[in-house]
Amino acid sequence: MMKLAITFNTELTDLRLELYWEQLQHVPIDAVVAACQQALQCEKFFPVPRTLLDFAGYPPETRSPGEQAWERLRNRQTRYNREALTDPLTREVFEAMGGGYLLEWGFGNWKSEKEEEKRRAFLARYREAQSARLLKAPPTRTVVPFPTRRDA
Repeated sequence: MMKLAITFNTELTDLRLELYWEQLQHVPIDAVVAACQQALQCEKFFPVPRTLLDFAGYPPETRSPGEQAWERLRNRQTRYNREALTDPLTREVFEAMGGGYLLEWGFGNWKSEKEEEKRRAFLARYREAQSARLLKAPPTRTVVPFPTRRDA
């Protein structure tokens, strides 16, 4: 990323790095490095994360993040293990919907209509939680005034 920033004369802030890694976290680091190299050769401007994902061979995801989270739970890629649910948003919604019950008993035992109802409820809660996080104000700093001679 630093080579890209230098080549394209772009400031690489902490926030920019955080946003890029958020989008690229599921891609192996070797693929990210190769994508950056390819961007250096092919791009005229600093690439957006989607461009790097394309260069790394990762097509656009057509499902929403909530649908992806539901599918991970549905496929039991994570057992009921709080550490396995690394995405805080997924874990928050998972716990709100019954946690372990959802995995241990629900999937495979529900009738298809009941599972669709649970999926819709999960997606609705996921969107609500996602919106709440986006609307949450950033933490404010408390500014302590510097003492003056009058205060001393």
